[in-house]
Amino acid sequence: MKINRVVLFTLGALFAMSPAVQAGEGNFGWIYTLDLQPKGSYEFEQRMQWNHRQEGGRYENFDMRSEIEYGLSDNVQIAGYVNTNYVNANQNDRFGETAGSRIPESIDTSSSYSKFRYESVSTELIWRITNPYTDWIGIGLYFEPTLGYDNKSFEYRLLLQKNLMDDKLILASNLVFETERDEVASNSTPEKASHADLLMGASYRFAPKWSGGLEYRYHNDYAGYFYQDVTQHGHFIGPNLHYGTQKWWATVAWRHQLKSGSCMNAGEFECSSGYVNDDHGRDEFMFKFGIPL
Repeated sequence: MKINRVVLFTLGALFAMSPAVQAGEGNFGWIYTLDLQPKGSYEFEQRMQWNHRQEGGRYENFDMRSEIEYGLSDNVQIAGYVNTNYVNANQNDRFGETAGSRIPESIDTSSSYSKFRYESVSTELIWRITNPYTDWIGIGLYFEPTLGYDNKSFEYRLLLQKNLMDDKLILASNLVFETERDEVASNSTPEKASHADLLMGASYRFAPKWSGGLEYRYHNDYAGYFYQDVTQHGHFIGPNLHYGTQKWWATVAWRHQLKSGSCMNAGEFECSSGYVNDDHGRDEFMFKFGIPL
């Protein structure tokens, strides 16, 4: 009897110490997974991406997103969010001028520029076709239309997730496609562009409530809505760290741009010295947290 009690007590303590998988947690910085909100439940999520450093001078670009997620069914999640941005730049291109995405062409390029602004609103739908916890591999589809006063886009993704080692190790990948219309990209006609990304990553739960891993991005920009002509491509890689409890979770991630990018107009601001610029940084950081409601 004493031995049985000790065994039961030990098993109970181990169970209490072991972290349960929390639905809706974002283990990765930029990769979407198939850990969705349970049916009928809500979660608030806040994220901030900081793109830092370009050719020289100063370049700080912050994208903020405030989001409410809702489990429409066991396998369908919907969300809505507001996007804002703050940019602060000064002589950040290779010619010692202030330029780049969200920086008007009409400014004095020898001076600094900073501005906070509302960007757009977005909606999101994720459909989980197969479940990584019960099937051999998880497969899902992601749809995101965005509407802003000077920008409209539609993003869609193929989501893949494989869980191993009793769900301690998560392997995930996103194939990302986006079409975009920028009303103020030039002084005359709007810019029509498309983008294609491959995101891959791993996250391992190395301690109760703690996970860490690595993420990779292969990024491509194209002219036109239908991926007609490639204008730039770049590679990014870096670590992530995640902490999750029953009441909240948080993730931080960093990816560094490798010196292997190229552009259609090599040597211009958009691409030089093996790096892609535009709104990209040499280093990009992500911080996000979620609170179930």
